[in-house]
Amino acid sequence: MIKSKSKPTKRDTILKTNSSPDHIDVDTLKTLLGQNSDCDYNINGEALRLLAQDVNYRLRYVMQ
Repeated sequence: MIKSKSKPTKRDTILKTNSSPDHIDVDTLKTLLGQNSDCDYNINGEALRLLAQDVNYRLRYVMQ
């Protein structure tokens, strides 16, 4: 069976372009977590901002 190449998703594109990001914005994080697509859960906006802030802190630490 021959499979056709599927179009890369927004998530795949973000992961490729941000392979070593020093900053992740809230929209990118939402996309990576699946919030910008159909999903059964919802993340509070403030909790998402805190998570993005934590991820950014950890990335800066790792990138040093």
